[in-house]
Amino acid sequence: MRTSDTKRAYVLANLTDRVAQFTLYQGLSSSQLVLTNLLEPVSEHK
Repeated sequence: MRTSDTKRAYVLANLTDRVAQFTLYQGLSSSQLVLTNLLEPVSEHK
């Protein structure tokens, strides 16, 4: 009983960590995309 609880907690923590990393990566890449889209027209106008 104890070990299965520990294993479940570990899996849950690992999954949460993966989701957090994925969300962070998605957020970073999307904000980078927005920055690129904002900066490109500016450099084209010069």
